[in-house]
Amino acid sequence: MQVSVLLIEDDPDYAQLVRFGLLRQESNGANFCLYWAQSLKDGLGRISCGDIDIVLLDLGLPDSTGKSAYVELRKAAPTVPIIVLTGNRASELEFDVLTCGADDYLNKSVTFGSQLIRSLEGALSNARIRRRQT
Repeated sequence: MQVSVLLIEDDPDYAQLVRFGLLRQESNGANFCLYWAQSLKDGLGRISCGDIDIVLLDLGLPDSTGKSAYVELRKAAPTVPIIVLTGNRASELEFDVLTCGADDYLNKSVTFGSQLIRSLEGALSNARIRRRQT
């Protein structure tokens, strides 16, 4: 099964690391298709196409920061799993976005390889369970 991942991230180097991490996992049976947007506006435009399975959202974007970026994306995509990525270690921000419904909150410094894949798989699995319950 192919999973369409939208990465909303303004740092091209970090986007390349995520791309590499996802491509590396394809040899283990996963198949990820990564789309990249460098701003919340571009990400909202991409998600409006309707073919995104999950979003990786940076909270430090040029056009939106912090919890407001998550809230705006959630309004545009109420059923799409969203994993928040941030370099901010503020626990109150983590609590805020998780309370608002984020599927996971990951620190960018440790989101490569197996941890990122586990988070993606967990969020997708939880989304399937929620759909079955409705």
